[in-house]
Amino acid sequence: MFQKPTRTDTIERKTIFVGERARQDIEDKELQNLVKSIRSVGLIEPLAVVEGGPDGHKYTLLAGGRRIIACDKLDYDEIPVNIYPKDIDEEQRQTIELHENLHRVDLSWAEEKLIKAKIHELQLKVKGKKSATNPEGASMAETAKELKTSKADVSRAVQMAEALKAHPELAKAKTEKQARQMLDRMEREVRAKKIAQEVKEESSAGGKFKKMVISSYVTGNALEGLSHVAENTADLMLIDPPYVIDFAKRRDETRNHDIDYTEWAHDDMLQNIPAVLAYASKILKPEGWLILWFATTYQQFLYDMLGKFKFAANTMPAIWYKGGQGETMRPDMALAPTYEPFIYARHAGAKAKLVKKGRSCVFHFKPVPPAKKIHETEKPIELMEEIIATFSGVHDRKTIVSPFLGSGNDILAGVNHGHRVIGWDLSEKQSELFADRVMSSIHPFRSYDEG
Repeated sequence: MFQKPTRTDTIERKTIFVGERARQDIEDKELQNLVKSIRSVGLIEPLAVVEGGPDGHKYTLLAGGRRIIACDKLDYDEIPVNIYPKDIDEEQRQTIELHENLHRVDLSWAEEKLIKAKIHELQLKVKGKKSATNPEGASMAETAKELKTSKADVSRAVQMAEALKAHPELAKAKTEKQARQMLDRMEREVRAKKIAQEVKEESSAGGKFKKMVISSYVTGNALEGLSHVAENTADLMLIDPPYVIDFAKRRDETRNHDIDYTEWAHDDMLQNIPAVLAYASKILKPEGWLILWFATTYQQFLYDMLGKFKFAANTMPAIWYKGGQGETMRPDMALAPTYEPFIYARHAGAKAKLVKKGRSCVFHFKPVPPAKKIHETEKPIELMEEIIATFSGVHDRKTIVSPFLGSGNDILAGVNHGHRVIGWDLSEKQSELFADRVMSSIHPFRSYDEG
């Protein structure tokens, strides 16, 4: 049990010695607001003091550092306090101070987690860990009971306190949720680098398949890569250009983690799309299909360019319908679209046929769960499997070219159907995250949890 005060009283300010405080981020603005509040309604919550103190002081402050500073600014001669006995040990003193500070409404999320974790640590230090041989020991459940919170909350506090010690930059996050997103990305990247290194060193027979999959993801420039692909190589081309969607501009407004997404500016679009389609016109087999994802801003431009390079495109695009799970970068200004369109085209005059004849032009697949995403514009493996099956079939080994790999799910979908996939992406980090996904997954690869 936490130590309770022996009494509540009003004592002279000059009798209180002020030591180190648990609060770490007292700012002038906060203090000004507190002074204003106390001047208006008085000191509602008593300070916590212990009997005895150095240099002739009768008491030592345990909790209420900001409040006593505010009272000093208001020239308070007397202050209400909760008084604790002088014989409490140092762990109890720290616990009281931390416990009192938890009741401050303006604690940052990081302070709150660190304080709860410290209280639990102190309980373990005093009582030892609860076990069969120490039934009176401390446990997260007991700490939670004393703090009037849940065991899960204490557990999360301990975890986040450890994370904050290892990664102090997490404290810059505005909320715990943002911090957890940052931590998750950090851990993914560390794990991805480790796995990427293991892939280079691993040579066992059982790992050859995954090494082959990972090697399909080439870090490099797509245009340069396409220039080395032989003519009449591809049975299917999956083109998902990095359209102008202003991730860099909106990062601070809408995202809580680092964004590794190199998008094209408007002029890049006008220059690069013709170059990509010029290569596609040579690489794609006469009976092959081309899939081109697009933003509606560029729809007419893309149809014009496809015509220029002798492609015949259906005038009605296909769409990926996401159901009710729309996504928007600016929910305060724009409705959330629930679909993304793509053009499907073939060589003009060619006899390319759909494998799934008469299939609907609507591909209904829910988005990748946010927690499983490794790329901002990631499309589910199951969606890409269905697109590949519709235009190229399954198990009849084909060659698929994907110039802008992003998450790499085009590779995984193609491999699931027994196809060979060639592709590129500029991001080395993305390549490492892809390697992590491959090494930590079971074939066939999936974006959705089974069942």
